[in-house]
Amino acid sequence: MSMKVMHIDSGLGNQMLAYCELLAYKKANPEDDFYIETMVYDIEQACRTISQWNGYELDKVFGIKEKNIKDLFDELQWQRILSSVIRSKFWDDNWRYSDAICGALNTEGINLNNIYSRPHKPPKKELLAFMTKTRAGYFIKRKLYTLLSNKVIDSRNMYIKSSTNDYIGPTLQFSYKNRGIELLDREIRQVFSFRDIEDEYNKNMSKMINYSDSVAIHARRGDMLSANGHYYKFGYFKRAVKFIQSRVPNPTFFFFCDPGNIEWVKRNLSVFGLKSEEDNIQYVNGNTSDNSFRDMQLMTQCKHAVITNSSFGFWGAYLIDNKNKITCSPDIRINTTHNF
Repeated sequence: MSMKVMHIDSGLGNQMLAYCELLAYKKANPEDDFYIETMVYDIEQACRTISQWNGYELDKVFGIKEKNIKDLFDELQWQRILSSVIRSKFWDDNWRYSDAICGALNTEGINLNNIYSRPHKPPKKELLAFMTKTRAGYFIKRKLYTLLSNKVIDSRNMYIKSSTNDYIGPTLQFSYKNRGIELLDREIRQVFSFRDIEDEYNKNMSKMINYSDSVAIHARRGDMLSANGHYYKFGYFKRAVKFIQSRVPNPTFFFFCDPGNIEWVKRNLSVFGLKSEEDNIQYVNGNTSDNSFRDMQLMTQCKHAVITNSSFGFWGAYLIDNKNKITCSPDIRINTTHNF
């Protein structure tokens, strides 16, 4: 029997993707001992670099209980591990947490095969040279990520079945097509089961969603605007909305946004190909902070969905239980029924 440690960070959507990868490893290695590792949530500098939203939520939202690698150490040992990882300043070097964490765990007696080692951040001159060769500015981040990550992604499939003690950083990207998420569908729908809604605001919103031809629109902006901004500029939402209107007789569009962006949506309905005086529109604006997961829950109750490039939106669309659902995304790689 060997040990597998799954790294988890970021918001709820990414945590769910990481947990899917853990499920895949468990199916392939049923005799192994599995742990999660959630150290980033305790590192203030990392949280300032990439938003960690509401911290680790899989237990709170879904009641998922997993052993945490932290529990194998006493408080003094864990503080040494945490201090060592902080000294690495991985957040300034291509988010290379796996090297720092594996090194720190090794000094305390747990030696793991790091199968998520990332390259160092490219020198500034090399990065600038790459950017000047890229004609379309909004492709820069995607192409750079691909250049840095392909080797990691290509090699990961070999490690699903493994007899070694492995440290796993989630890269299989189960939100993409042809990654095998359908092989885990039954387990996913069992484990990602939301608890009942009890507050009046969400009960009323749930009723409106269930008694209409509801279409969730996930207008993700905020910290993802640099990645999603061009979808607002170049007609993605208009194309997706028009497609749904041509196939759904009387749709009601429910907008889900980052905190503070509902008013922007109301002022810019033309971006979505909608008019307040002609279309049925509802704005979901009652869930924030620790309660924000309710937005995902309400999205899953809709009949159809239009999402951006967002793991939160992906799960809202994927978990819709409608065999005739239309789910739209802007990237041909994302596992939705249609891409625009």
